[in-house]
Parts: sequence; C-alpha cells; structure tokens
Amino acid sequence: MLCNKMKSLFIVLMLFLLPISAEAATCFWVGGVGTWSTANAASWSSSTGGAGSTCAATGGIPKQAADTATFDGASGGGTVTVDTTINGVTLTQITMGAFTGTLDFSINNPSVTMAVMSISGAGTRTVKLGSGTFTLTSNNTSNMFDASTITGLTLTAGTSTINFAPSSAPNGSWGLASGGLNGANALNNVTFTFGSSSAVRNAFITGSNTINVLTVGANVALQPNSNTTQILTSLIIGGTSSLQTMLGGAASTPAIISIATGTINLSWAGIRAVTFTGGATFIAANSFDLGNNSGITITGPAGGAGGGHIIGG
Repeated sequence: MLCNKMKSLFIVLMLFLLPISAEAATCFWVGGVGTWSTANAASWSSSTGGAGSTCAATGGIPKQAADTATFDGASGGGTVTVDTTINGVTLTQITMGAFTGTLDFSINNPSVTMAVMSISGAGTRTVKLGSGTFTLTSNNTSNMFDASTITGLTLTAGTSTINFAPSSAPNGSWGLASGGLNGANALNNVTFTFGSSSAVRNAFITGSNTINVLTVGANVALQPNSNTTQILTSLIIGGTSSLQTMLGGAASTPAIISIATGTINLSWAGIRAVTFTGGATFIAANSFDLGNNSGITITGPAGGAGGGHIIGG
C-alpha cells in the first residue's frame, strides 16, 4: 500500500515538472495609445476590435515564435511604443497594413526576429524602426518584408537593419516586396544571408528603392527586378571561392544599381543583366560576367574564365 502511494506521489510530481506548451495565437492590438511590453496583456485581444486581455498567446501577449501581432483598423489611432522587454522576441509575423496609427520601435530600439513583417496596405500608418535589427526567417513566404502596397505609409528606417535570413532552404524565391521605398521612406541597411549550405538560393527585390547599404552574402542569388533602380550608398557582395553570390535581373533586361561616389569592390560574384551607374567606380574581382552588364570591370579568378575587362561605361 505504501509503495503504491509513493508511486502515485511520484507521478503527480513528474506531471508538475513537465513543460507547459505555449499557445500559438494571433493577437490584435486594441489599446489605442499604449506600450507593447511583456506586461501589457490588456491591450491585446483574440479578435479584431475585441475585448482586451483575451489574446490566447502565453501570458496574453504576442512574444512566442508561433504568435502573430496584428495592428489593424480597429486597433485605435495614436502611437504604440515597443518596449525594451520585446528585445530578442521571436514571432511568426507582425502585420500592420490596415493600421491608422504609429508603431514605434525607435524609442527603445528592440531587435525582433520573425518569419514575416508586413507593412503593406492602405491604412494611414507610420512605422519607426529605430536602430534595431529585424531578422526575417520564413521558408515558405516569398514576401518576407512586404511593403508591396505603400499607400498611406510613412516608414522611418533610422539606422535599422533588415536581415533576410531563412532558417532553412526556402521554398522558391524570397525577399523584399516593395512598391517603391524612396525619399523619406528609404531603407537603411538591408542584408541577404543564407547559412552555410553550398546550394545557391534565389532572392529578390521588387520595385525601385533607396537603400543605404545593401549586403549580399554567399549562397544568395539576388535578383533586383528588371527595369528597377536600386539607389545605394554602398553595395557589399561577400562570396568565397566555393560559396559565390549572384546578382542580376532577367537575362534580357538589366536592373540598375546606382551609387554616386567611391569605389565599390565586389568579390566572388556572378553578375548578370545589371547596369552599374551613378558616378561610382565598380570593380568585381574573382568574378564572372554572365552577360548583359555595363559600367563595371569584371576580373575572373586566376586561371579561370572571365578575364578582366570593362563592360559598357
């Protein structure tokens, strides 16, 4: 009898020690002016325009990898300040295309990881990114940073970094969908990276944009859409002899990379259908001319194809 009681007590104790599964939830901001923090469940609902303190996410706040934070037309106007307690949080998505307020990361400058960030829509909305890093990891959604519809959008990029970094091999192309982020809506640092796999994965940029520094890592074949112009301060391409980067539009119609000043040195790149212009000097060492390029000097690897020459000018 005593032995059976001890067994029962042991089972109960083990149940208490088991991890509690986090709830995955879509949470809707309903608080109007307020602070998105890990302590403010009252501003989140399980439905658009619903009652506060009802979000099904763990703790009533979107802060887990399976959670979505939604700011929409029923969220109320004014400014939502993102707190320091959100720094380092991983989510599934932030979406705010129908929002009629300001989502402000710039006061506390948290960095956030999520599969997708969507600011596409028609709400009269503002997003201030501050100095944080926004790491996007989706393997299944092509528009990882979605600003394809910019009606009503004010984007203040600050000194932020938008880092496209799929967590494993993406299903198809992935990247930046833009309706044209320029002027006051220009982006700061944009990076494309893809792990250590030797497989090259396609990425894209749509629309003509202004970006401070565009960095393309090894294993990434970045394709700015043909007939678009990317106005940059700097372009960094960082392939190696075994892990190369490719850059280019459609084979027959070039994309345009425009940088005003300086010497831009690229390495271990395959370059196709790009017009380099704007006043800077463009040089690609240990690289490959894949055709229909202009405005760049391309020098092939020692002993390899693609000897040095200037294309166009």
